[in-house]
Amino acid sequence: MVPYQPSVTLCINPSDPQHPHVQAGGNKFCTTCGAAIALRERYIPLKKLGTGGFSVIYSIWDLQTQTERVLKILLENGAKARQLFQQEAAILTSLNHPGVPRVEPDGYFHIPASNSKRDLFCLVMEKIDGQTLEAILDKYDRGCPEEMVRDWFGQALEILQVLHSRQIIHRDLKPSNLMLRQETNRLVLIDFGGAKKRRSRQHSVSAAESSTRLYSPGYSPPEQSSGRDVEPAADFYALGRTTIELLTGQPPSELEDPVTKELSWRHLVQVSSSFADLLDELVQEDARLRPTSATAIEQRLLQNPPIETQPSVYQAIHQLSLNGWKRSQLIATYLTHRLAQISKQRSPQLVNQMHQIAARTTNLFAETIRKQSPPSTFQTHNTAPQGSHTLRQATQRRLSTSRFASIPFVTKIGRSLTNITRSLWQLTTQVGHAGIDTIRAIVWSAIAAVVGTSIGFIFGYFSPLGIAVNSFLVEYLPQLMTDSQIATEAESIVFASAGLFTALGLTALGVFDQRRRYFISALLGASGYVLGWLCWTLITPYMGIWSLPATVCVAIAFLVSGLGLRRHRFFHATVAAVSTAIVFTILVRLNLFPALIFHLSPQPSWFELQLYATFFGAIAAISSCCLGISHYILIPCWRWLQR
Repeated sequence: MVPYQPSVTLCINPSDPQHPHVQAGGNKFCTTCGAAIALRERYIPLKKLGTGGFSVIYSIWDLQTQTERVLKILLENGAKARQLFQQEAAILTSLNHPGVPRVEPDGYFHIPASNSKRDLFCLVMEKIDGQTLEAILDKYDRGCPEEMVRDWFGQALEILQVLHSRQIIHRDLKPSNLMLRQETNRLVLIDFGGAKKRRSRQHSVSAAESSTRLYSPGYSPPEQSSGRDVEPAADFYALGRTTIELLTGQPPSELEDPVTKELSWRHLVQVSSSFADLLDELVQEDARLRPTSATAIEQRLLQNPPIETQPSVYQAIHQLSLNGWKRSQLIATYLTHRLAQISKQRSPQLVNQMHQIAARTTNLFAETIRKQSPPSTFQTHNTAPQGSHTLRQATQRRLSTSRFASIPFVTKIGRSLTNITRSLWQLTTQVGHAGIDTIRAIVWSAIAAVVGTSIGFIFGYFSPLGIAVNSFLVEYLPQLMTDSQIATEAESIVFASAGLFTALGLTALGVFDQRRRYFISALLGASGYVLGWLCWTLITPYMGIWSLPATVCVAIAFLVSGLGLRRHRFFHATVAAVSTAIVFTILVRLNLFPALIFHLSPQPSWFELQLYATFFGAIAAISSCCLGISHYILIPCWRWLQR
């Protein structure tokens, strides 16, 4: 068998000016620095996978085993960084579990500096094919199903049980460090760069000997964030927060109370109360209140099964139509026969009418399903028998020959109808929540825009700040302002303040599942509105009031881009900006927008403040409405079409 030879390789010598330097597959030495391509004459770098923490990750080809592996190279040369890296290698080498990347005994090695400006500390490990839970979560807007998350939770517990039995604490458990192995669909815990051996209880720990301060914001417990020594409860805390994020679709940092640090998440997802109680215990700030062992957590998990998940409307209807028209005929016959029996007990005169209903309903079900099914699936069947005794015999005979004979059909029908009703109610509730959230965004953003406009108006026209901005713009942008019909450059302050407060209002409300990044949202909101003002200043002398749509489009595009939306942010920004601009174009076309706002006096009155407030309040309200439509309607429909 001819060994595989990669067509493209990399020179990963840090001294190479083009590091990492792409090389032809047959090269044994770098064409620039002369360093050997293959490490230890065995591992050929293929491509760079990423950089994280103190290391860089490469995909490599193992010439000896003819398999693809992962190479981790330490970037820091400090003594503490080398100690942690060697500790990671020792831990992975000692473990032999499918939930941990495999490392061979000779997987860790050191290449002294020769052609390189520094030593290379290397760790070769198994390459895991699959996705991280973070990547999988991106496919679920409202969080992953409980059954799926509980399965992952149990697998993670099993891995932690193995680690803790060997006195190993991972210290960096989070969705991006949990991978789902493609071939087995089982979890693998990766990135042991922060893992450490647990100290014995007899060993006293001084302040100088405290645990290395490595932590992940939002996932690490308080004792780890402060650099104190940690116990297995630290991993349970991270597991609890990771699980809550997988269930809700929101990172823990956005769910916690800023004062108490407690997570408020139960209202966002429907899970069994016992599982929710367990997760709340895992994320207690006080480590003494958390469970102490993975075995105890696993026992509680097994004692409390998940709530029964209900199928969607489409699944329930599909369940009713299984087996084609024969099942529908059987269901109709049995149901109407039961109605006939009830009627016979109360009013004998209704018996014949019930039998007629039975026959007609049976034929109706059969004909409806027959039209939607292949002709080859049908055989000729008589209509429902006449007479109570004959009808009962026919029903029992069909029930006995059906593969669903052991299932009470009335109960099954009731459950299906209940599922349909429940799914419709859930759909109605979700639509209602979406509508309420959009209305809240409209009102809240409009109020924030009005407040920001008022503050900017006061600072721009009645404070030294406005005079300073006027002087600056006149001095540095004289050509821009010469032919402008805008009365004063202080309007830029009004625009910036309106954009800043609108962005902060939407960010604080958080109804679109965005990350609460106040600084970035405020910066882009104010910058976008200032750019909109510049656009207005440039084209108003030529287009008059028709410059309004362009101004709005630029301002809203920047505003929405900075809101911290988790997915499809550019799509949302485009939809919101273009839709809002179209609405204002229609308003201008219909002469429904006051043109007076383009002709303010150098010292505008308080009445003119109302024009500003109306303008920016309308922009905020309309853009929030368009963003709600994009978030709650367009994106779900697009995803549904992709299925």
